[in-house]
Amino acid sequence: MVELLLVMVLICIILGATAPSLRGFFTSRQTTNAAGQIMGLIQYARTQAIADGCNYRLNFDTTQNTYWLTVQSGATFIPINTEYGTTYSLPEGATFDLQADPNATVTDHIDFYPNGSTSAAAIGVIPRTGQADEQEICSGYNVTLTDSYRIVTPPSALQGGTGR
Repeated sequence: MVELLLVMVLICIILGATAPSLRGFFTSRQTTNAAGQIMGLIQYARTQAIADGCNYRLNFDTTQNTYWLTVQSGATFIPINTEYGTTYSLPEGATFDLQADPNATVTDHIDFYPNGSTSAAAIGVIPRTGQADEQEICSGYNVTLTDSYRIVTPPSALQGGTGR
């Protein structure tokens, strides 16, 4: 019985020592999932823009850390009426690092055009730890008809390069 108690105490000590690192693992997974979700919206918007023959837009609110899709109707963009029209949020404490085309006047969205092209941008999803090596990047600078956004890790693609 004493041996069993001793083994239980050792297990508790080991779990107590490893619990903080496990928390970081789950935070990292949530960040990776958010980057994957953004990639899904990007692929959907690009495909639908081509199929429907109208402009789609992936919007970002960096103050609320939310993102959502809209479609152009006349001169304005309106929410889409599918599950992709939902407003999504980043994991708690995570933030965006948006880097749009330096020539662009608006940096809070990415446009998808019926010819398959998009406005150029790079999107960083930074976890609450704020460590640069944990970013997941959806990169798309200089996107052409044949290029595509993709998840790039580590984030060196944003630093000193074209962002592709």
